[in-house]
Amino acid sequence: MVFGPSGQAAEAAAAAATAAEAAGSATAGAASGGGPTLASLQQQREQQQQQQQQDPSIQEPREGPRSYGLGMGMPVLGASSSSSSAAAAAAAGSGDGAAEAAAAAAAGCDGEVGEALSSLLQGMNHKFAALSSSILGRLDDMGLKLDALEQQLAAALKEQQQQLQQEEEGNLQL
Repeated sequence: MVFGPSGQAAEAAAAAATAAEAAGSATAGAASGGGPTLASLQQQREQQQQQQQQDPSIQEPREGPRSYGLGMGMPVLGASSSSSSAAAAAAAGSGDGAAEAAAAAAAGCDGEVGEALSSLLQGMNHKFAALSSSILGRLDDMGLKLDALEQQLAAALKEQQQQLQQEEEGNLQL
């Protein structure tokens, strides 16, 4: 599928929701003695992809500013998604707590499901680290540019003050 920036956010939220849903069903299955199978997890993912294809608000970019309400703890996906509340709860909570809960759920799973969850978590952690590093690097670059602009402005202001002072001295001598 080809998504715009809002579609990528929705796809990322759907992946997080799938992980949260899989972690929830995996822990429930582990508690009851039988875990979810890889086939059932794949079926859940296919159903979620079908829901995304049927919901035009996910695929079509909206006009105007995009406000997802992420800073306010609001879910990215609509209430029609059964796993959006789990994703919103994970996003609203502390990042470390959500990561710890997902890691514990992955550790509680056996075989392919646990490995799949672990690899998903590792991939998400690597992407988050790369994104954080990129953002911090850009902020550092912006800080350096602002420092350079501040120095240039201070030098220009000082030069202008000196010129005004020289003009005043010249006017006084006349």
